[in-house]
Amino acid sequence: MTRRAIPVVLLAGLISLSLPAVAAKDADIGQSGSAPHLNDVLEHFTENPLGYSVAVERYCAVDSHADSDVCSVADDVSSWSGNYDNRKVEIVPPVALPTDRDGYAPLPAMDMLPKLTKDRRVVILNEVHDNPETRLLAYALLGPLREQGFDTVALETISNDDSALGSRGYPVFKSGYYTREPTMARLVREALRLGFHVVGYDSLSAGGNDVALREQAQAEQLAKIVSSGAGHRVFVVAGMAHAYKKAGTYLQGVDPMAARLAAILKTDPLSIDQIYTFDSAWGTSHVPDGLYVFARNSKVWTAQPGQFDVSIVARINRRIPARLAWAPLAPWLHLVKVDARPCAGRPCMVAGYRPGDAASAVPLDQVLLSKHSSDAQLLLPAGETVLRYRDAAGKVIATDPR
Repeated sequence: MTRRAIPVVLLAGLISLSLPAVAAKDADIGQSGSAPHLNDVLEHFTENPLGYSVAVERYCAVDSHADSDVCSVADDVSSWSGNYDNRKVEIVPPVALPTDRDGYAPLPAMDMLPKLTKDRRVVILNEVHDNPETRLLAYALLGPLREQGFDTVALETISNDDSALGSRGYPVFKSGYYTREPTMARLVREALRLGFHVVGYDSLSAGGNDVALREQAQAEQLAKIVSSGAGHRVFVVAGMAHAYKKAGTYLQGVDPMAARLAAILKTDPLSIDQIYTFDSAWGTSHVPDGLYVFARNSKVWTAQPGQFDVSIVARINRRIPARLAWAPLAPWLHLVKVDARPCAGRPCMVAGYRPGDAASAVPLDQVLLSKHSSDAQLLLPAGETVLRYRDAAGKVIATDPR
């Protein structure tokens, strides 16, 4: 089934929507002739993630519905539910990686990246917004960057309307669009725990769908953040080609945000690419799963010289479930077995939270159990957690402190 993708501008623009508090039944999706309103799906997903995940999947399975806005965000809703399908994130053909014949060797990314970031005022890392595994490196970088004096994490997804984010310590549904996904929410939680300011920088009102105006507005907003106080050092997580250092084939050929930011600040941000090389095929079989850079002496390799300063390559096992495959890439998380018995043989959603989290909190991780599930696993950070089980009506039917 071919789905029409909502333009990135529209997706990110959903951050600031004032969502209607309109009651809606999940049965309405897929049983009526007209498409449900996208706002209803976004609103009621948090009230009843199980009901809406199942209903959206059923609705979008009908070919005639393939072009609806609801189906365009179906992948996002799936990842919000913790249904990571362990697929490659490459959106372009794999690049040719260097070999030992070229004098390059794979080194753990976190052994090299702090050496590259220590003297930079701005570090930019790209991600695929709707693929959670591209957030694992961003999380890993938080600690080293904080130790080096970085004080701000800037995310496209964050809505600056959530003025209580810092004091609360975790994102809620209104905090942003992609922050509804548990991996991004964990990133925000960890950044706040470490003492970072977490801010948004996207400026979608600038120029509507005009790509150049949006890139310029993002760069200007980031420049204000960097220059707003003495010594500000900023870690920017950007979508894909926004991290380019010069105009390329993406973004309609205009100068990207990173290039514009460098021109405004008259400084050279470190730009890290993990999209155009992530999970590329390579044959160094003795190297364990993990995130790597290729280096020759002290020089790191990039697949696109002039565009990025360094490229990240992942070695990841695609033959096993995603959470098992992610574990070697995220040693700060641990797998927790979920007992399906509280579901009583019915579909239910199981989500992990900190004990003090409000009902509106984005969970640390969550997984949808079918009526046939005997068990499942969550990836959770260290510390006290509580699992909340919700039925198809969104009601909490059981809790399990851990």
